[in-house]
Amino acid sequence: MKTKINPEFHQLNFDFILKYSEILMSCVEFKEIYCFNCKKTLGRYNEKYFSDLKMGEIIKANHSSHVHEGHDIVIRKITV
Repeated sequence: MKTKINPEFHQLNFDFILKYSEILMSCVEFKEIYCFNCKKTLGRYNEKYFSDLKMGEIIKANHSSHVHEGHDIVIRKITV
């Protein structure tokens, strides 16, 4: 026996979740690792948990191929 689901309920629920997530994310600051040569974001990290030193370690460990190829990589601050 299947239960019928009201599609209006799902839309209201989705709208609520979308608004709530916008409110939560409105005061969060991120640091973004960006490659100018590839024109893409390599990663975004919450500023609260990742210091500049930790970001350098992440670049060395995870994005070393970009560094070895001579790409311009920057860490930029993003407020959402």
